[in-house]
Amino acid sequence: DEEEYEEDDPWHEQRVIEEEEDDELDDEENELDQELQDEQRMDDELQQELEMEQEEEEEQDEFDMDMTEDEEEAEEEDEMMLDAEAEEEEIEEQLELEKEPEPEEEEPDTEAEPEVPLPLPFQQQQAP
Repeated sequence: DEEEYEEDDPWHEQRVIEEEEDDELDDEENELDQELQDEQRMDDELQQELEMEQEEEEEQDEFDMDMTEDEEEAEEEDEMMLDAEAEEEEIEEQLELEKEPEPEEEEPDTEAEPEVPLPLPFQQQQAP
């Protein structure tokens, strides 16, 4: 009965053609969807790689900054140590200077008898 109906139905062939076209369109749509999914997956992978590279760069930058800060701190510590050593040397020199007896300036002795020049014959006798 169905075959007779199909033969009697003038639109049957048209419907079959439309179904085939619909199937083809569905297949094309599925292929395009698959391609789109593949491209999105690749985009996601590239995005992840980019994010990882950025994180690595940030970590490297942070590491470099830390190293720079460490180097600066080390230089500052070196300068402070050198300053402290120089100051210590100055203090030691000052202490040494304070320990050395300073030559006393001779003050005129006002209580002593004034030197009276000896008479000439006396001076000659002393000189050989």
